[in-house]
Amino acid sequence: MKPIIIATDLSQNSEPAITQGLTLARDLGAEAILVHAWEPPAFMMLDIAITTPPSQVAEQVTRLQRRLDEVTSEHRAEGVRVTARLLEGPAADTIVAAARALDARFIVIGSVTPRTLSRLLGSTGDAVARGAHCPVMLVHAHPH
Repeated sequence: MKPIIIATDLSQNSEPAITQGLTLARDLGAEAILVHAWEPPAFMMLDIAITTPPSQVAEQVTRLQRRLDEVTSEHRAEGVRVTARLLEGPAADTIVAAARALDARFIVIGSVTPRTLSRLLGSTGDAVARGAHCPVMLVHAHPH
């Protein structure tokens, strides 16, 4: 059975998407893979890229992995095989690439961007839906 990818930003806003993704995975008998995509901060100053020192990147990776593992552990008792992957790269592109590499059946992702702002700027969920090879379920964090 192809896995269900559940994208999380590791905030409480992701909980409705995680819950919905786990329900879908349980109902389909699929594995759920929680993914969090991140990028080390970099800044441009006068055409010079200033990157984060490797030691700070390593600390951030450790913190993110610990939080992702906590979120995964919180949801293990829901009758679904749940694993986690911390991925580096731009969120939408990285989630789409992971789903393709894992031959995912679905991607479940939260949507917290206000509609008017989303229409102007787009959102990670919109970008994932445009680039994905499989169905994408956008789950609103706060019902309207």
